[in-house]
Amino acid sequence: MDKIFIEILEELTKLNASGKYTTFFDFEGHINAVDIRIFNGKWSVCKTPFFDMAVIRLDAPNYHSCATGEHFDPQTFLKYLADLWKFRPTKKHPFLKYSEYDK
Repeated sequence: MDKIFIEILEELTKLNASGKYTTFFDFEGHINAVDIRIFNGKWSVCKTPFFDMAVIRLDAPNYHSCATGEHFDPQTFLKYLADLWKFRPTKKHPFLKYSEYDK
């Protein structure tokens, strides 16, 4: 696993500990991939994550979701996580969207 993904795991853990978000980071060693999900506040059974990127192949030349084909840039994602710390949700913008952030 690249060091950048270890940094991402550390940041997701810190974000989770803040109490503002609940984060999930699943590593699938048999296919060398990760799944990342972030929920606003505390997780509950029927809650939908505002960030959900499944099966990011760590051995692919360009990181992307094998499930959706969506691009994933680890450096941009680290910046996105840092901005989540500072983000203040409003009714108009209840969460910071990675898809808009990554443009």
